[in-house]
Amino acid sequence: MTRHTKRIHDAACDTWDLPRAGQGGDLRPRSGPDDVTDRYLAAIAPAYDRLSRVLAQLCGIFLLALTRDAQGNGLHLDHAMYGVARDQLNEARETLGGVPVPDPAHRHHAAMGQMAAHLSDAARDMDRMSALKTTPDRDIAKREILKRLAEAQHLLIATAEPDSGITPVDFTHACCNCTTGAA
Repeated sequence: MTRHTKRIHDAACDTWDLPRAGQGGDLRPRSGPDDVTDRYLAAIAPAYDRLSRVLAQLCGIFLLALTRDAQGNGLHLDHAMYGVARDQLNEARETLGGVPVPDPAHRHHAAMGQMAAHLSDAARDMDRMSALKTTPDRDIAKREILKRLAEAQHLLIATAEPDSGITPVDFTHACCNCTTGAA
């Protein structure tokens, strides 16, 4: 029998350096290589956040849809949630299209565009999947959707700019994760 012990943050853990709620503190992104790139990163951050949420929403919707499909209820997307994800995806694409891109950020911007395209394709394929009748066609469609979502996740991680506050949810330093107690 394994005994679970509480995990606590080590004294040197950087979680202790976070400001408490309500305290001031400078939470602005650190300076980048130049002012133009800093402005780009500040302008692109809302698109990154939306794409991150869309990825999470589509993954959740897809998981729920697959669960329903496995129970023999068919693949029926919750179109209200699906609609919110599609709206956020469109907003992110508008932001991406309206941001001036400095030379050092062309690859970053292109990768964000690819991420949006993968999410858009996954959403489209999820919507079309409900019309597929045969199991082999549905299995192929499921694998394609999963590949698109995985590519989007890879790009989400690759386009993160932690020094500018552009990051996916990161649980590596979440509560009680830095040290483990004895078993």
